Amino acid sequence: MSRDVEWQREQASTVPGVEWDAKKPTKGILRIGGDVLVEFNFDGVPSFKVQPKEARERLPRPVDLLPEVVLWDDETHPPWAEVLQSLKEKLLALLAASGADGGPWMPAIGRKILLGLLDAARHGHPNESFFLLKRGPGGVLDQVILPQGTKGGPVAAIFTPDRLPYDKDIQASFHSHPSGGGMPSPADIKAFIKYKVNIIAHAPYGEHDFKAFTNKGIPIEIEIRD
Repeated sequence: MSRDVEWQREQASTVPGVEWDAKKPTKGILRIGGDVLVEFNFDGVPSFKVQPKEARERLPRPVDLLPEVVLWDDETHPPWAEVLQSLKEKLLALLAASGADGGPWMPAIGRKILLGLLDAARHGHPNESFFLLKRGPGGVLDQVILPQGTKGGPVAAIFTPDRLPYDKDIQASFHSHPSGGGMPSPADIKAFIKYKVNIIAHAPYGEHDFKAFTNKGIPIEIEIRD
């Protein structure tokens, strides 16, 4: 790996959502929000591809959002970090706008709500905690629901979905893993199927001790709003 590529990678790694390919040093992905990501490669003139296909069909081509790429010059091009940060900001804005009329949803949660859930999980430790979340105006998860009859245990939290009244705005779940692992178990993924966003918190339940997943167990980014 050349010194320039090494420096570019180091700087670009500071952009939230960047993950590098294990084999090719110029290649990686940029997680945008929800299940939307961009595959990129800075080998020569940069190339980009939005995934999944549904998002790619709704969003502009990344190159159309990045005039600096169209005029790419090997000697004077901007840092990779600057390009990726610009692309992420523009796509986030487009996702937020399209989410209002039925397009892709960029999941977001209020900071106070998140901190309250983490605090509840901390106080419930070593038992597992479980809550549901309602999606409010602007796509923000802003209301917590404790399902009737929920019982926390050291291995799993038990609740009966059939006891919940139908509410289309209940679109997310939150539960804790007292064991410390932040990845979903097979049982978690089975339970995830009803909810678009599923947050798993783990000890010690600090502000960053959680991960978010789709209903298929795929890691996603979730925006935290003040």
